[in-house]
Amino acid sequence: MGHALRGQSGLDILIALSAGAMGIQPAEAPRLGVVGVTTILVTGTLTSNLTNQCIRRC
Repeated sequence: MGHALRGQSGLDILIALSAGAMGIQPAEAPRLGVVGVTTILVTGTLTSNLTNQCIRRC
C-alpha cells in the first residue's frame, strides 16, 4: 500500500470509506430494485443492538 494508507491516517480513511459504503447501500438498494434489502436492515439492527450492549457493559 502507498504512504497515504499507512498509520492512523490510513485507518481513518478506510473507516470513512467503509462507513460511506454502508450508508449508500441501503439508500440505493430500493431505488435499484435490489432484492435482499431486508438483510441490510436486519444486519444494521443486530449491529446496533450488539454495540449498545457492549457500551453498557464496558
